[in-house]
Amino acid sequence: MVGTCLDPYRSQQVLQLTYGPFHTILSDDEKIPYLHQMAPKDTALPLAMVSLMLHFNWNWIGLAISDNDQGSQLLSHLRREMEKNTVCFAFVSLIPVKMDLYMSRVEVYYNQIITSSTNVVIIYGDTDSTLAVSFRMWESLGIQRIWVTTSQWDVTTSKRDLTLDTSHGTLIFAQHHSEISGFKTFVQTLNPLKYSDEYLARLGWMSFNCEVSASKCETLKNCSSNASLEWLMRQTFDMAFSDASYDIYNAVYTVAHALHEMLLQQVDDGKGHYGNCLKLHSFLRKTHFTNPVGEKVNMNQRVYQQAEYDIFHVWNFPNGFGLKVKIGEFSPYFPHCQQLHLYEDVIEWSTGNRQMLPSVCSADCGPGFRKFLQEGMAACCFDCIPCPENEVANETSPATKILKYNYRASLVRYFLVSGAPNYIISICTLIQIIVCAIWLQVSPPSIDTDTHSEHGQIIIVCKKGSVNAFYCILGYHGSLALGSFILAFLARNLPDKFNESKLLTFSMLLFCSVWVTFLPVYHSTKGKAMVVVEVFSILVSSAGLLGCIFIPKCYMILFKPERNSLEKIREKTSS
Repeated sequence: MVGTCLDPYRSQQVLQLTYGPFHTILSDDEKIPYLHQMAPKDTALPLAMVSLMLHFNWNWIGLAISDNDQGSQLLSHLRREMEKNTVCFAFVSLIPVKMDLYMSRVEVYYNQIITSSTNVVIIYGDTDSTLAVSFRMWESLGIQRIWVTTSQWDVTTSKRDLTLDTSHGTLIFAQHHSEISGFKTFVQTLNPLKYSDEYLARLGWMSFNCEVSASKCETLKNCSSNASLEWLMRQTFDMAFSDASYDIYNAVYTVAHALHEMLLQQVDDGKGHYGNCLKLHSFLRKTHFTNPVGEKVNMNQRVYQQAEYDIFHVWNFPNGFGLKVKIGEFSPYFPHCQQLHLYEDVIEWSTGNRQMLPSVCSADCGPGFRKFLQEGMAACCFDCIPCPENEVANETSPATKILKYNYRASLVRYFLVSGAPNYIISICTLIQIIVCAIWLQVSPPSIDTDTHSEHGQIIIVCKKGSVNAFYCILGYHGSLALGSFILAFLARNLPDKFNESKLLTFSMLLFCSVWVTFLPVYHSTKGKAMVVVEVFSILVSSAGLLGCIFIPKCYMILFKPERNSLEKIREKTSS
């Protein structure tokens, strides 16, 4: 922000390396050419948060973010990831940055969170903003929630004098980085007598009742000679580097490497400080190295890298005491199903249970019930209504039955809407015409004599021609009948006031039974009896098809006309 306020000439003399969260607005090389961001992008943060929600079966989430570019960007990405996985917002509070506008709506934001049924709230924004004012107020009023946030809001590093635990714990997403070798030892053994810097002394020595002299003295008065930060750090400070501290750590090494390369090449164009600033900028853009903890830093690609996250669970206790436990990791570079890795044993140890507090809008429907979505409501909020008759066979496998039913219904609906039956009828008829044409061309029917069926008589009969062709046509008809029976059987339980699929199933079963019986009878007869068997089979199967379909319809029309009314049909469809 300071760089954009400077005049163009002055801004070219100010080389900036920023720490803290990555800001898209600061990555514009045209407006701010001499600014380098050390932090990686947070583009994977929404996916990481949604992955955690899915693991704990949370689908009803509150969101409180700063109403600025960073907040809007996170909201857009988070909404997209949540919609993909059927996770819904219970409320979205866009906290204005300006204090006067915030104060005029502070009661609205309070009511949003206090009246919401969600148990999980995401907090995202700067810690020195109006959002922080709201967060501190919500905590002081004892609002019980699971807070999901980033390492900026790591409250274990803040001194607070609270009389009770104000939340169900905080889940923190922090950028993954290795531990700085020797840092803990340095902090634990840090002694005020060894350092004279007034600001270093003010970090935490007041807990030892030390006094900092008004003048810039070289030593501190009234401090114990064996005092150290070891005890103090355990109580009020996190012993690991924060994200911002790690970015500063890398920034120092980045400048050192760039200066080293510039000095090695003896760059001096006679332009003094201004020229050196430009040259250092060009070296910074090409700097890449492995830092002392073994992690790669590449200033060319830093803007395009995505952050990996460590996930911490934080419990806050009275008087500023806190417990911070690493419960998992998230990496966007792994396959989708392997990006989130949680330590189940650690979660159980830190919470007393492998599952966190639930946060859902509506509980899952039990056996014999199905979800009913109300218009205008979120997809996560629904009522449970009884399933239609025969939709669920028994209580031991309701989910499997419903899934199979939905699959069959969707499949049948797809074929009906797409006009597939018309194509199937045309194709099947064309196949039969082709087979019959080949049959008539190769071996057409002819007149034949039968001297064996009747003693002393010669019977003139019609010879079918190719017996193989006859059985091919018969088998083709049988396969069509079997396919129709299977389709009708699968569609038999589709919900409808008058389901014709059940009637089709029974009629096709009758049809197949007649023709399966026909085969052995036909082969065991000769002469005129064969013709009788054929005619009988055709008549019975046709009568069965028509009777099973149309007789129930006639019954409904003649004897149950009230069940055919438009109101009854709509009532059944809506249920």
